Amino acid sequence: MAGLIIHIGAGHYDENTTDNYMSLVQGAISQGVKLLRSGMNAADVCIKVVSILEDSALTNAGVGSNLNRLGNIECDATIMCANSLDTCSVAALPGFKNPILIVGSMLKMQKSMLPNNLLPPCYLAGSQAVDWCIDNGFESSPSMITNQSLKNYEALASKLDTKILKENPKFCTVGAVVLDTEGRIVSGTSSGGIIFKEPGRVGSSGTPGAASWAENQCGVSASGTGELLVKSLTASKIVGEILRSDTTIPLAISLEKAYTRCYLHHPSTLAFSGDQCCAMIALRATPHEPTEISWVHNNYDFALGYGSLNGVHRAFVSKSPLSGAYVSGDVLR
Repeated sequence: MAGLIIHIGAGHYDENTTDNYMSLVQGAISQGVKLLRSGMNAADVCIKVVSILEDSALTNAGVGSNLNRLGNIECDATIMCANSLDTCSVAALPGFKNPILIVGSMLKMQKSMLPNNLLPPCYLAGSQAVDWCIDNGFESSPSMITNQSLKNYEALASKLDTKILKENPKFCTVGAVVLDTEGRIVSGTSSGGIIFKEPGRVGSSGTPGAASWAENQCGVSASGTGELLVKSLTASKIVGEILRSDTTIPLAISLEKAYTRCYLHHPSTLAFSGDQCCAMIALRATPHEPTEISWVHNNYDFALGYGSLNGVHRAFVSKSPLSGAYVSGDVLR
């Protein structure tokens, strides 16, 4: 069954504003399902859905992203196709509100050759990537900073109002995993990174294998403490574990085991005394079996949703226990 699962990151979702976030998730899912019904391929659907999330000032991706230490926005994004294993990323990219569109354009170039038998880029980073984006038809955005993102930055810079930061859910990545009617799976992520990060910092969304991975019949997208996801290459390792697991075992069980082994018990995570947050969505499409989706997270709320061609849509905030990890799942009907 074709469909998709999306998330808008782990964070603190205030009850007074949750409806706005759920409306965003529901709208993105509805658009994704509509495009899948039209026959659009998984890559283009993934790009479109993630761009909807980037366009919203509610998320920490594209417009309204977290500001770095110098008060600027630098974005990361990755897209990966399971059937070809092509993956493209941008990292620490300033001035473009839809980095997922840029990596999508790079993805479409991967099967062609440049003059002088050069391969097209699959990874661009920093201010030097700006010229490439402009040369390839992308317009820079004069200002992506919103009043809320500036308010959060100033609160942290002054260290006077941590309450604002605790109520702000903009923790990490937004992402999607899409399965189209031809059985192709694509994973995509986009993020402005952690607030007050160092300029030039590359997070998990800009590192292939850290927050996003798609291979064979499985795809994942993650949100969390970027440096830990990068050190453990969490997404790629978890997909590998899932692909090696018994497909008669529910995806949620396989995901929990892989999450524990590859992330929670990774030496870098165990050695880190700070925030070890990691939230992940997963999709597995086993031939002749129902399409499974699952999600796992620790420490924070996790806003996500999913839908299928049959119009079964769900948007919700998953709540984690005070300690340990919470995992759940469903099938696309």
